[in-house]
Amino acid sequence: MPAVDGGQALLERDAALAMIDRRLRDAIAGRGSLLLIEGPAGIGKTRLVLAAGQHGRELGLTTLSARGSELERDFAYGLVRQLFEAPLVAASPPERAELLAGAAGHAARLFGLAAARDDAAEALLDPSFAILHGLYWLSANLGRRSPLLLCVDDVHWADQASLRFLHYLGRRLQELPIAAVAATRPARSADGSPLLAALAADPSAEVLEVAPLSQRAVAELMRLAFGTGVEPAFAAACHEVTGGVPFLVRELVRAIAEERIEPTSAACSRVAGLAPRAVSHSVVQRLSRLSASARELARAAAVLGEADLRLAAGLAGVDPSTAATAADELAAAGILEEGRPLRFVHPIVRAGVEADLPPGERAGLHAAAVGCLANEGASPHRIAAHLLATDPARDDRVVDSLLSAARTATANGAPDSAVAYLRRALSEPPSERLRPDVLLELGFAESYAGDPQAAAHLKAALDIAPATTAQVSVTLALGRMLQIGGRNREALEVFDRTRARLGATDRRAALTLEGAALGAAQFDAETAGDAAQRIARLRRLAEEEPGVPPSVFGMLAVAAANANEPADVVARLALRALDGAPKLLPEAVDRPPFFYHACNALAFAERYEKLCHGSAKRWRTPAGLVPCRTCSGSRAIALCITCASATSPTPRPTHAWRSRPDPACPACTPPSPSPPCSRRSPSAGNPRRPRRPPSATVSPSSSRRRCRQDG
Repeated sequence: MPAVDGGQALLERDAALAMIDRRLRDAIAGRGSLLLIEGPAGIGKTRLVLAAGQHGRELGLTTLSARGSELERDFAYGLVRQLFEAPLVAASPPERAELLAGAAGHAARLFGLAAARDDAAEALLDPSFAILHGLYWLSANLGRRSPLLLCVDDVHWADQASLRFLHYLGRRLQELPIAAVAATRPARSADGSPLLAALAADPSAEVLEVAPLSQRAVAELMRLAFGTGVEPAFAAACHEVTGGVPFLVRELVRAIAEERIEPTSAACSRVAGLAPRAVSHSVVQRLSRLSASARELARAAAVLGEADLRLAAGLAGVDPSTAATAADELAAAGILEEGRPLRFVHPIVRAGVEADLPPGERAGLHAAAVGCLANEGASPHRIAAHLLATDPARDDRVVDSLLSAARTATANGAPDSAVAYLRRALSEPPSERLRPDVLLELGFAESYAGDPQAAAHLKAALDIAPATTAQVSVTLALGRMLQIGGRNREALEVFDRTRARLGATDRRAALTLEGAALGAAQFDAETAGDAAQRIARLRRLAEEEPGVPPSVFGMLAVAAANANEPADVVARLALRALDGAPKLLPEAVDRPPFFYHACNALAFAERYEKLCHGSAKRWRTPAGLVPCRTCSGSRAIALCITCASATSPTPRPTHAWRSRPDPACPACTPPSPSPPCSRRSPSAGNPRRPRRPPSATVSPSSSRRRCRQDG
């Protein structure tokens, strides 16, 4: 693999390039991997990622690239969209249908290729897993066509949803023809996040720490730049002030050239005065020497991030022809890269330009960018990224835009982004008309994200929620959060308070809340007596009243099993839960909680045929689903039902795992620390398909691998 990128030598990076070469060739052989290139700003991570992409194309890998942006840290699935949007849009309809076949279809709506489904599970549950699972299969389908390379730069600025995807995919790459090469600043740095730290610490990721250049390499860079020899003392001084960071060395070389300093021992004392106060200062100095149009275009580009020339020109108030000349001027000054779209030579340079903007002017430019993007028909998420950087102004149009982006983010399994949008909307602040919606969406998004503030926002939303449906949804979400936190008594009070408020106005909603209250009461010793009374009352109502919600029957079935009632009674209640439920699409990855209550109750009652065949009939899971006589774990059977419906549109027998699996059963998996169910790709017979889909849990494939690249 050549140690040259874009005509520039990659000094002391032979070991890193060799490692990248091995990982790419492993992917071609069907052994995927995740290589995480780690180092501080300016150390040369981007050069290595670009070199990996170039080498991947030379080897025949399909190469997809993405780059994180500080501006788009809350842009839900921003990196994922960069990776997959282009190949999906470029594909013909038959090719696109193949790429999005099966579970991969869950990812279609991220790219505007499918509308949200009218699916009960998706309305009741956090869709995050469905989206991650769909993106995994989209990656696998792309890899089936040809070995795949994913190049991702500046991962430390990735949105949380994209980080989850990288983590999810990285743990499942071992037997896929996919190599992922990602660059990040150290997870322990200020830019780090818990998810980034988890990605770097995961045994499936191989971390390559990029070392600074030696004094000898710094001298060689300066010799190449000046076209003449560099005295050792001068090279040593340059190495000391830059720390061997390649980007800082190049900036120092530029400053030395501008000051017309000769690279001799006599000039060593002058080097310290040029050093890295250097980067932001020298960028501002360079800008000040350029034309007014170039300065305005640079500021607009800093606010927009990577941008189309026409859009940046509009924001800068410069006509397109003048903007084109200004862009060339900025490229000649080493501020922008040559070509289009407009892109800074390094994030450090963009940060220097942005930092020179006063806060008020910066916020004003972001507000103006919102208008420009709206006129261009940009996505709500891209507009929301700029709204986050504006000053609050009691503008309901801003709140509406943020609400729209947040709802889409939540529906697409990116609650972290939704939380950021909604907290900004709450600070606008919203009018009394919109405040209930903002609190409701914020509470739900925070609950999906596991944020402890969810309970407070859900309580506030419940106090002002105008509609019955909203009251019930908020109450169920708040009650579940309290239960998870071990606050069952508070959960009971929440359920009962809303049920009493509804009274006789919505009997079905009141029964739904009564069933939820039973769930909170029966699993806590302090409320066990209260649970017995609720069970008796609900059993009577279930026999006497029509239209009892299936969730009530699911909870009553569990209560009957716990009370050791006759198996026929348990089974009858469980089947009524399944009978009364809405039909789910066969590819639905998850089911509402009462589905699992009913499945577990049937398993406890040892009604395995009813469990498997009944769920297939009522819930449109594969018709070929049958129980394994030697596999009778209730949790595993429920998992098998879910996994089969998620990954195998072709009917086939599915068996649950047990400590003594049937050796004749190809679906039973061997024991593992946390027993998953077996899952098989619909095209497992095709050798170019992934040979082993991801299991429900993933055991560490190897011990932690961490390498330091020392040249």
